[in-house]
Amino acid sequence: MTLYRAAKRSGRTLAIDLYTADVLDRVSEGTGLPRAGFPNLKVVVTKGLGSNYRRQGREDFVAQMVPYGISAKRLEGSRHVIMLRRALIRDYKGAGVVPTSDDAFNFSMWRGYLSEPHHSEALEWCRAAGAEIAYIHTSGHASPADLRAFAVVLRPKTVVPVHGVKWDEEAPRLRRSPPPRGRGTDGNPMTIPIAPKAALAPTEPAVGIFWRVNGVLVIDRSILDKAEPYGECITHPAGHYERWQAWQALGGAGRAAAGYPDRIASTEYDQWPRGRIIYETPTRRFVLYADRRLQQPDIIDALKTVFGLNGTEVIVRSDSHYR
Repeated sequence: MTLYRAAKRSGRTLAIDLYTADVLDRVSEGTGLPRAGFPNLKVVVTKGLGSNYRRQGREDFVAQMVPYGISAKRLEGSRHVIMLRRALIRDYKGAGVVPTSDDAFNFSMWRGYLSEPHHSEALEWCRAAGAEIAYIHTSGHASPADLRAFAVVLRPKTVVPVHGVKWDEEAPRLRRSPPPRGRGTDGNPMTIPIAPKAALAPTEPAVGIFWRVNGVLVIDRSILDKAEPYGECITHPAGHYERWQAWQALGGAGRAAAGYPDRIASTEYDQWPRGRIIYETPTRRFVLYADRRLQQPDIIDALKTVFGLNGTEVIVRSDSHYR
């Protein structure tokens, strides 16, 4: 927000990459944060990031950003304020967008990261071109003491600290307060809980509906032979509302036996991020409509597994029904 305001007040346009546009699209609703479509803001759809999103089946999102886009080549010699990350350097070089002595580069992250070549590459690229270098950093991150207090008050079953370099130093103090914590390593997979228990059984390709309730993926599915046609699609016969009502009617013992989260009893079906998987007959592919908060690689992979869609073409899309 600060960078966007600075660009706007100086009569410039902020150029963000596709990933940044994706993050803002997910979190900006109700926050006032800028997003694609705001004045003085453009989205640069670079070759590398565009291809990456298409490989994930998210070409719809790329197309959604095009009306607000600007080509990388148009940035050369312009007065745009450009958000630059290491992953973009290759694409910018390919488009002829390179820093010069007329440019200024601000490293806005914690300066401790500069000890890692991964984080310092963009700065060194600009420095080598003679650009003016500045270090202006602000942080909204909570302190270790605040994070410990937060965990104690919430008392969750599991805490997963991410994006930090001091966790090992904090480990002794963290372990003195509940809940228990383990030390993983980069790349360790995490298991996303699935409900009901029957959903863990392998299945043929299926369509259905799903929620994420307190971290648990709750699904209801039907294989294609037992699904029903709807226009040019094949879809799950049950809707979110009716299935939620049926689960509430099970009672506590019934839900526990099947493995459903107990929060179903005290909440409404539309309080949780949710979505639906359908099969498009003309294109012969599955389409996964989901709340933006669920459009994360680990969650998409888990959904593909429980719906029997691994190795099958699946397109991920947003829908107004699911935020």
